[in-house]
Amino acid sequence: IGSALFYQLFGLLFILAAIVCSFLMLWTVYSRYIKLYLLMILAPFAMSALVGGQEIERSFYAWMRTFLLNAFEIVVIALTMVISFKLIGAGISLFDGKNIVTSMVDGFWDA
Repeated sequence: IGSALFYQLFGLLFILAAIVCSFLMLWTVYSRYIKLYLLMILAPFAMSALVGGQEIERSFYAWMRTFLLNAFEIVVIALTMVISFKLIGAGISLFDGKNIVTSMVDGFWDA
């Protein structure tokens, strides 16, 4: 009964951790999209600063740098998610239960 109680408590903690992590991941990704939308709204002002002068056109270069940085962050996040989903889907398991150490700890490794 101790093992079943451990699995239930561990499962509850795992669900809470998964909910928090998924919220943080969604917040990270969608905040980048919101930043991109706001940068696109401000694009006409940055484009008009390009024809200003040597000092005024720096605002365009700053806008362009920020835009490309946010776009590249989204690409890197998507690439990382694709690679991690491929690794998870491949069935790679570190704790397969065939070791003598895993059999001695009563299911902790399996959990």
